[in-house]
Amino acid sequence: HIQSTPLLRDLRSRHPGARITMVAERRFADVLQLMGGIDRIILYDNRETAWRVAMEDDPLAAYACLERLVRQLEDTRYDLVVNITLSRLSDFLTSLVPAERVSGTIAGERGARRVESDWAAYLLSTLNGDNRRFNRINLVDVFTGIGGGRPDGGPVELFETAHGRAFADRFLADHGLDAGRLV
Repeated sequence: HIQSTPLLRDLRSRHPGARITMVAERRFADVLQLMGGIDRIILYDNRETAWRVAMEDDPLAAYACLERLVRQLEDTRYDLVVNITLSRLSDFLTSLVPAERVSGTIAGERGARRVESDWAAYLLSTLNGDNRRFNRINLVDVFTGIGGGRPDGGPVELFETAHGRAFADRFLADHGLDAGRLV
């Protein structure tokens, strides 16, 4: 998710009045609080869903987990959905979101993957082979491209929060590390 900060920055600059929603796994909630440009965060628990598929006797148990997520996704009509996860689950979920336009990947009417971006096609080809280590294009640039923007060469960005600063100050004091420079 940190690698999506250039994409968020680009979307915000091209669509300054837009309301940007980020859908992410619950385990990334803390880092999302450090990222700028997000107006709404929708979290889901992929591990819980997988656990229910594997362990529950009730085949609809996993569906109940996904149903909560789908209801949140359906409550808004979006101008653009950018799927940078490129997983089969994200393809399916993207196909359920009411949107004018989709970039990245999406599940078609019969479930087959549709690739809706040259950047996404490029990323899929590198992920499905051993090209990644020879690749000169950074993943943050690919994400920005999937979103329809142009890479700006800027770094990934995280922003300090009051809660995070207070935690760091407490941690350093508790461990006797509050004096001097710490790397």
